[in-house]
This record gives sequence, structure tokens and C-alpha cells, in this order.
Amino acid sequence: MAAEILPVRSRPGNGPAGAIAVIGFSKIVQDATCLNHFELNWEKQGHAPPVFMHPHFDFHFYSVPVAEVMSVSSPDPSPPSAASIPAGYIYPGAEFAVPQMGVHAVRPADMEKPFTDVLIFGFYGGRMTFIEPMITQAKLLQKQSIAYVLPAPPAMGKITRYPTKFKLVYDERAQACHLIFSDFVPTSI
Repeated sequence: MAAEILPVRSRPGNGPAGAIAVIGFSKIVQDATCLNHFELNWEKQGHAPPVFMHPHFDFHFYSVPVAEVMSVSSPDPSPPSAASIPAGYIYPGAEFAVPQMGVHAVRPADMEKPFTDVLIFGFYGGRMTFIEPMITQAKLLQKQSIAYVLPAPPAMGKITRYPTKFKLVYDERAQACHLIFSDFVPTSI
């Protein structure tokens, strides 16, 4: 399992923002859902803010092409409308755009508890551009499943299908984790 192997890796990958893997979804998936591609980041030392200063993986599921992600800079040129932000999440401000990622919206309650896993939504240019489960290495090494209910679909700008559930399922036989979105609903993203 990557959670056991990657801790020795000390340098970033070649993908956007140092992603160690970038996987494009098929045209069928891109046409039928809000998902365009996946990027995996390994954060060996964690990153700011201090609550996230633990070795962890960022599982970015983008709704925009890699070329758009590569062009993301700071500040965000068009902050999203309040209707675009999932209920309970806070958009911290345009100046918090991470180059080649975007602005990370979080729930305030997730910033007050010890970090093991969290669900984040990313924004850039006035729209939601990614869904990000962020999970510590320690949590993954427990080899347990994790599930999230995604908030109601935000307004994102095009007609598509949006997942309302996410699961990370540990597969003992394969010694691997499966990342699964489900219960897609029609939405105007």
C-alpha cells in the first residue's frame, strides 16, 4: 500500500503542485459527471495551517482539465458566490489560492479537532474545481474504511451529475484502498 511505501519519498512529483500521480478519467466519466481527473499529492511534512502538519495524502478529484489546474495562481481572480459554497464550509478568501490548486474551503469544526481525515472543496475563478478527501498516513495505516456524505451540490455553472457520497474502502485481499464516489444527482455545476 502506498501509505507504507511513500513515506521515504522526499521530493514532489511532476504533476500540478507536485502531484505524484495524475490520472485522467474517461470521456464517458467526464461527460456524465463533474469529474475530469484525479491528482494524488503526498505531503511528507504536512502543510499549513498547523492543524494539517502531519504526513498525509491529498486526494484531489478535479472538475476541470489539468491545463486549467496548471494555470491556477494567487489570488483567485473571481471568488465564488455564496450559492457555490457547500453548506457549512468557509471560503477563506481569494488571497489563499494555492498555485496549481485553488482556494481550499473547509468546515470550521474540522480546524478545531485533531486531524486524521477531512473533506475539502476547492475553488478557482468563481466555481468549484475540486473535491478533496485529505487523509493522514496514520489513518490509512489503520486499514479501515472511511465514508463522507457530500453536502448538497453547489451551483457550479454547467449541467452534470454530482456525487453525494464518498468512500475509501480498504481491500484486505489486494492490500489496497478503493476510492468510490456514489449516489450521483443531477445538478447545475
